[in-house]
Amino acid sequence: MAVATATLAPQLPTCLDRFARSLVVPSKLMALHPRRQGNPGNAVALAPAIALGIISAFEGFTEDFLATAFYLQGQSFGQIAKKLNINNPDIEDTEKLISTNFPKLASSIGTGVGATHT
Repeated sequence: MAVATATLAPQLPTCLDRFARSLVVPSKLMALHPRRQGNPGNAVALAPAIALGIISAFEGFTEDFLATAFYLQGQSFGQIAKKLNINNPDIEDTEKLISTNFPKLASSIGTGVGATHT
């Protein structure tokens, strides 16, 4: 009897695709927001839902992206799990993990990145 084995071939662009897909719901919620002054009624629940959706998407992306990068470096699942023993990573945590584990990238973190608010 032959045993089927799954081939694991993670790629960093796939992590970005998953992150983009995870932002679809917060984006749709944003489109529902009335954006007007005064009593928003039930729409008051939209802002926290949008924020939580974006935060959870970023946390998932951070773990997915770094785990993939570590795997592509040839690290074992045990090593990856040990390095990614993080809870609720924020931008600062992510920067520290990247700087510590990928020192050549440390100087480029945040370079050429901007954000706009509409």
